[in-house]
Amino acid sequence: MAGVVLLPFLAIGVVAWANTDTAFPGEPLLRYMRISHVIAEAVEKGPEGEPVIRDADAIPDWLGLILADVNGVVVYSNVSGYVQGQPLQLEKDLTAWKVESPDSRFFIESLYDDETYGIFLAVLNAPKRNTSMPVSWITLIIAYLGLLAIVGILASIVIGRFGSSVLRLEKAARRIASGDLDTPVNIQGQEELKTLGGTLDEMRINLKEERERRVRFIAAVSHDLKTPLTTISGYLEAFEDGMASDETTASRYLALMKDKADLLDGRVNALLDYARVSTGEWQKTLEYQSLREYLENIGRTYAQDIQMLSMEWETDVAELCDEMVAFDASQLDRVFENLASNAMRYCQPGCRIVLRGLRKNDGMDIVLSDNGPGMKDEDVKRVFEPYYRGEASRQGEGSGLGLFIAHTIVSSHGWTMRVDSFPGKGTTFTIHIPGSDQGGRQ
Repeated sequence: MAGVVLLPFLAIGVVAWANTDTAFPGEPLLRYMRISHVIAEAVEKGPEGEPVIRDADAIPDWLGLILADVNGVVVYSNVSGYVQGQPLQLEKDLTAWKVESPDSRFFIESLYDDETYGIFLAVLNAPKRNTSMPVSWITLIIAYLGLLAIVGILASIVIGRFGSSVLRLEKAARRIASGDLDTPVNIQGQEELKTLGGTLDEMRINLKEERERRVRFIAAVSHDLKTPLTTISGYLEAFEDGMASDETTASRYLALMKDKADLLDGRVNALLDYARVSTGEWQKTLEYQSLREYLENIGRTYAQDIQMLSMEWETDVAELCDEMVAFDASQLDRVFENLASNAMRYCQPGCRIVLRGLRKNDGMDIVLSDNGPGMKDEDVKRVFEPYYRGEASRQGEGSGLGLFIAHTIVSSHGWTMRVDSFPGKGTTFTIHIPGSDQGGRQ
């Protein structure tokens, strides 16, 4: 676009430069000076003392030049009717030219180098004196106006295409704002607009995926809350219908209703936790603590429960020494509660669960691994999504929010969390603590 704007000014310079070589000055003194300069550049004294042309290209188109030696014999001419070797008849010739071209201008001068060695006759076919403007400037203005017209056409094309692309962007943005997330954004034109269109389409895709996650979330919440409520409602109807007439049946029904009520309470609390971590409406208190001591306490907490399920628990954090790390112990408790409870829920008797603390070049890793059933690739990719439950957990009583909340808590500390799992080979959760989060020994 900048090149289109600068084109007229470039044209002015080119045409003006061209005119400096093709136009002759209007004032007599300037004409004489210009002709003298041309003669000095183009003519020199030859070896026989005659005038010769040194550089014919130095003679401009507007100058008719006849060179003659001291005897008046032509040695060079670019004027029609005069050839080399022809004698000059100046008085007759000048009179004839004056009749044929009354506006012509003539300059006759001797060629001198220590002594006279020839003469030259310069003929200028000048325009009339009352011409308001030289032909060269008229040409310049015509060329400039023509270029302006071309620029106008090019500018209208460029602006038209630009405006069309901007209009399509505006329509796409309005579609997205109105809730249409299915129509792709496809913008052609300048690279900047194409990039902007691509960014807008990425936003559309992200919004669509978020809307789909929200729909799945609402459906999952409705199902998880409705299921225990339906069960409780069924047992209450049984009481009303007199089906729990004896004390044993009534006690069994009450125990089942209490279990479902506890399950419902747990899911509601998980939902509240999800709302808090999703909106940032919760506080963490970071304190420098010994990570090794904390993990040893975690190991003691879960080792006994694991053993009661006929599983093995191992804690190996000696490699951490006494490194001090800033973290919120109460929030981190919830992370390990979720990870350990998942391992105990899905592993079979005889399964081995190991908690390790490892030093790395760029920080430290906390690793919780088991040799249980593992997960499929699809489950691994989506395991941290809210309300996503893998194939093995769909029949269980989990809320589908535990790993999402655990991942959010870890991320809020500035740490990272990943999962590696293979069907039949077990699952490993790794929490990485960057080196900058270590407080060193204190």
